[in-house]
Amino acid sequence: VDGKGRRIVRRALRGLPKGSRKTEWAAALAIAELAGPVTFSHWEDRDGRKVPRGERRHDPYVVAAASTYEQADLLFTAARACITEGPLNDFFQTFDNEIQLAEGSGVLKRVPAVAGTNDGLRPTFVVADEVHEWTGNKARVHLVLENGLAKREGAWSLSITTAGNPKQESVGLTLYEYGKKVESGELED
Repeated sequence: VDGKGRRIVRRALRGLPKGSRKTEWAAALAIAELAGPVTFSHWEDRDGRKVPRGERRHDPYVVAAASTYEQADLLFTAARACITEGPLNDFFQTFDNEIQLAEGSGVLKRVPAVAGTNDGLRPTFVVADEVHEWTGNKARVHLVLENGLAKREGAWSLSITTAGNPKQESVGLTLYEYGKKVESGELED
């Protein structure tokens, strides 16, 4: 966060080799975004240092997205397993296509990158899995999901991927190239 507590990073990309448990890591972040203290609340003085403190987001809407139904299910199933196989089970209600907070409003939904099915969403967090596979119309779905983030203050996205084919235009490649331009100072995010 910046000095006023506003989120600085709105878009993140994490690329790791296959087998690195990216999907499970992203599922844990999705659960945190659904129920954890992820929005800025106030500054706390700790030994003369200002430390940001968080609070739960009001009405979180978390989207677990992937290029196929099967991949979206892997991400969603990982989140559901984190909940049902541990101490979090009492705090959530799990269903086939969504996870809800047991108390209050908040939902985590799985969605595939299918054109025309994700317009109008108002997500607070989007995790997009295997974005090197988001090509053609699927790239448009990523854009639709990202545009939905503008509707909610402090909303952000995380895209995860393996290397993919550097000669094939994909969301993963586009995000990587964009990040390099931001890093070099050529663009501001």
